[in-house]
Amino acid sequence: MDTKKISKLSYEIKNGSEKDFKTFFEISHAMVFSVCKKMGLSNENVEEVVQDTYIQFWKQRDSIDENKGVMGLLKVIAKRLVIKKINSKERLLELKDNIVNLNKHRSVETPKLINRNLLSKNIEKLPSVQKQIVNLFYMEGLTTLEIAKYLGVTGRTVENNLYRARKNLKVIFNNENLTKSSFYDFIDE
Repeated sequence: MDTKKISKLSYEIKNGSEKDFKTFFEISHAMVFSVCKKMGLSNENVEEVVQDTYIQFWKQRDSIDENKGVMGLLKVIAKRLVIKKINSKERLLELKDNIVNLNKHRSVETPKLINRNLLSKNIEKLPSVQKQIVNLFYMEGLTTLEIAKYLGVTGRTVENNLYRARKNLKVIFNNENLTKSSFYDFIDE
């Protein structure tokens, strides 16, 4: 890749040029795809991470130093997003395994669907901020600090809302006579 051209594109991107951003994407997306693929993601997940990488890159454009390795920054963003994707998948797999293990001891028709539906239905009953934080934390796999940055609040605020959401879910589950083994492994840390 021509470093002078990339440096010029970086400068224009920093100044908000969407046209140059598109050109930069066309030049560099194969490299980002390759980096993500080498880290073991499926093609579908790689495409998602590549898209997220460029979204993050665009959001961080003000901090771009066209004299430094912009491609390196792109690789760092991509690798960080791949790791986040892998960690969130592992967290979801653990949750699924816990639900499956709990359901082995219950005689309920299609237990996985019932658990998911009940959980989603009850999460919807939470106040909007708590619902959003629970979804970002458990379903998207974001950390409390990432959620705080995303929502523009402090990490402590996120932790407090997460605590309140868990407490509210316990009350909701008790009111609906759901047993502790149904979901409490999901909401307790």
